[in-house]
Amino acid sequence: MKLLFGSERSERVTEILDGMGYMRLLDLPAIPESNAMGFRYQESFEIAPAGDSWYLRSYGLRFNLASPRWLRTSKKWYSLGWGLDPSREQREILLVQAWESSPERLGLRSHTELMEHLGDYTEAVESAGAGYCLRAAALLDPPGDSA
Repeated sequence: MKLLFGSERSERVTEILDGMGYMRLLDLPAIPESNAMGFRYQESFEIAPAGDSWYLRSYGLRFNLASPRWLRTSKKWYSLGWGLDPSREQREILLVQAWESSPERLGLRSHTELMEHLGDYTEAVESAGAGYCLRAAALLDPPGDSA
């Protein structure tokens, strides 16, 4: 089954990540802060009138895409879709999260074929339990193209 994409660029990024063994997650636009799975995005907002706080899918490195329970299935996850960056809405924000036993095995910058399709890009590797966790965020929307 072929998925619909917002651009040829996002279709190619998806093919590359799938080929690297990453599993695609749905691009949930909003998640309640009080969710039991520990999902989160960079930005959260209070929703009136109830006053509940929700995470909105956004560009940045403070996110959790996958529940720790899922690590038995895969240690490499990504999500591609709508979100917010600091200045506007974006149709195509890529969020990537992966775990490995050593930091040298993490990172996307060395994958030149992937990097040529990404706009603004940031990544960080941090200690996580018995290993290391990569978080990466990238914009795929062409410069000057608004959502």
